[in-house]
Amino acid sequence: MRNAPTIPWFDEIASILKIDDAAIKRLLRIQLAGIQVFYLSAVKVRAKCGNLDEHRARLGKIAVLSRQLNNLMNNDVVLRPVVDLRELSAEAERLYKDIDALRSERGENGTKTSLERRIIWERVFELMVACGLTLGTARKGTAFKLLCVVHAVFGIHAPREETVYKAIIVFKSNGRHQTIVRFPTTPARRAKIEVQVLESFGRNYPEAFPLEEIPDNFAPLLLRLESARVTEKSTPP
Repeated sequence: MRNAPTIPWFDEIASILKIDDAAIKRLLRIQLAGIQVFYLSAVKVRAKCGNLDEHRARLGKIAVLSRQLNNLMNNDVVLRPVVDLRELSAEAERLYKDIDALRSERGENGTKTSLERRIIWERVFELMVACGLTLGTARKGTAFKLLCVVHAVFGIHAPREETVYKAIIVFKSNGRHQTIVRFPTTPARRAKIEVQVLESFGRNYPEAFPLEEIPDNFAPLLLRLESARVTEKSTPP
């Protein structure tokens, strides 16, 4: 891993989490990068595809129309399809029929909880526990302070104290905090899990490459994502 200048906002996060170990800091950066990419992806899907019912209806139309277009092109010897229309139709039909799979693609789980709570808060709670911290229920406690920084970095409004408090209560009541594995303490185990996390990150978030920028310097990823978001907003429909 290359060394890079420290980033003030991440220093604040590390301070809140009481972390000074460089390897665990790298793991946290990777995890936070993944959370942000997943969150922005879910926001983009909602903005472009509408709610679940609208998205599902659109997929149904895509499945039917791509099938019809494929049948038309089968009788033409000049045109060459640039995409596999049969594959496109099959995938659209699969998501249309399998509502759970569609929800998963949209970052949803069938509940009315917000994207922020589901994608950001609960995973940040998991990171706190993985760092060995107690997930307390104080309304202006560690979890709330940490989420305020993360929200600011992600460019979204600060969370409400009472809502965070309720989310922690629910998170702890279902016992999830008791099943979370702590970050390893020995250098050899940390190195092993860091490789695994990086490989997983690369598979799940290929748009965030090059990976070597992420562990020590999150800024290039943030800038690319922010630039893409600004460009998308400024592009006329």
